[in-house]
Amino acid sequence: MKLKLFLASALVAGLMNAQTAGDYDTSFGTNGKIIETGATNPSKLIFSKMALQPDGKILVIARGAISGAQFNIFRYLPNGTKDTSFGTNGSVNITFGAYTASPSEIVLQEDGKILIGGAVYPLINSQERHCGIVRLNADGTPDTSFGDMGRTTFLFESRSEPIDEINRIVVQPDGKIITGGGSYDGTTNRFAVARLNANGSIDTGFGNNGKQIKLFTVGSPSSVHNMKLLSNGNILLAGNVGNNFGLVKLLPNGTFDTTFNTTGFKTFTSNLTGNYSTSTFFPDNSIMFAGVNSAGQNRFYKFNADLQPDTTFGTAGNLSLNYSGSTQESNVSKLLLDNDGRIFAVASTYFPGSVLVTTVFCLTSTGSLDNSFSGDGKLAINHGYSTTSPSTGILQADHKLLISGYVSNDQFTSVRDGFFTRIHTQMSVLGTGDTKKKAEFAVYPNPAKDVVTINRLDKTLLNQNIEVVDVTGKLVMKQAVQNENERLNIAHLNTGVYYIKIGNQVSKKVIKK
Repeated sequence: MKLKLFLASALVAGLMNAQTAGDYDTSFGTNGKIIETGATNPSKLIFSKMALQPDGKILVIARGAISGAQFNIFRYLPNGTKDTSFGTNGSVNITFGAYTASPSEIVLQEDGKILIGGAVYPLINSQERHCGIVRLNADGTPDTSFGDMGRTTFLFESRSEPIDEINRIVVQPDGKIITGGGSYDGTTNRFAVARLNANGSIDTGFGNNGKQIKLFTVGSPSSVHNMKLLSNGNILLAGNVGNNFGLVKLLPNGTFDTTFNTTGFKTFTSNLTGNYSTSTFFPDNSIMFAGVNSAGQNRFYKFNADLQPDTTFGTAGNLSLNYSGSTQESNVSKLLLDNDGRIFAVASTYFPGSVLVTTVFCLTSTGSLDNSFSGDGKLAINHGYSTTSPSTGILQADHKLLISGYVSNDQFTSVRDGFFTRIHTQMSVLGTGDTKKKAEFAVYPNPAKDVVTINRLDKTLLNQNIEVVDVTGKLVMKQAVQNENERLNIAHLNTGVYYIKIGNQVSKKVIKK
């Protein structure tokens, strides 16, 4: 296990050296991270979904950036600095007139225009929740060819006091826009999908007057959280059905594809906790679902395109994982696939002391932990806060993993700052022009009971401090460097994992027996 700790004395940004899978990309932000404070006092900023532009710029939607509930969008350059050419100093705030608004999805069109979807709440009846979409030009200005001055609102189903939500957006090659989410009928939330024309109007030739709704089971709330547009125009919808998973297949016209499980839909039993799951589709249209089970473990299920369990994955197609024996899993936020068939799960995990940490699990195609990533296939991210909670992740073309979310020192309050972290998922090799390597010290024995020896200390580190921190980032001991080889007495420390940091050198993990 490796826990990356960003302290005041973190690694110096910009040092160019070979990186291993699981290391922070120190060319991004400050030592691989960005902490963004909202304009409100106190800050209530949460970074949510992201989209990558072809030029490497990063779009992220946010909540709580300013006073009032609006769609907030930020754009960053590939190195993590704000792109001041976008909107006003790198951000755009979209209002919906007679509605307050909360964004949940962002998609980049092939023409560079930006779609943001979410929920909008009428000011005259905030108990209602409608669907809202805005389309922006590449510079952040509203695209006035879409809807009403770049905005449109609609319902999945017309009824009194509607409660609808958009979770996913997919753009067809012809420019039509498919939106998926949930719609509450007064008793149960249901799978819901609608298709818009490229100008933002409802495509009445789709489904039932532009919409399609599927109730799986009365009393088992369900909602679409993922969609895939197939090459023949069919549409796969995935999401939760109560504590289980649901899958729907629609024809291009929005009707159910009855060649799929004879009904066009199927429920997969999982009995996870909570009413939410995440999923990802594989190139062969197989699917993986993930969530947290009642034992506090991350639970993964993989099904082939024929809806049968993929017995090559885990045990009979499923797998349970904890970060360690002393942790409690909280949520799986995102599942990602790389070109090598590896599966990255971005999750949140409670460590002892109720410290909520962002965790990454790297799995092989068969469900084994990939030890080439972070040494044991697992990575924990703690930016020095009691809560580091991920919203989502995205894999860049250069194999770097970008994660967004929020940090807080009190998870039970709304005082929050947005964060980004970017991580290498593959070993990067020094170029022929790179002549400098960051000096690294060695620690042995490891694990250790009483004393560890630190050697290969660079002379420039003399009189600097050796800092030992625990998994929460708390400094537990400090000792000055006097020689090129130092002995550190750790006998008084409790059994567990600690990290040794000296100057600007790479942190080293040590296990106290």
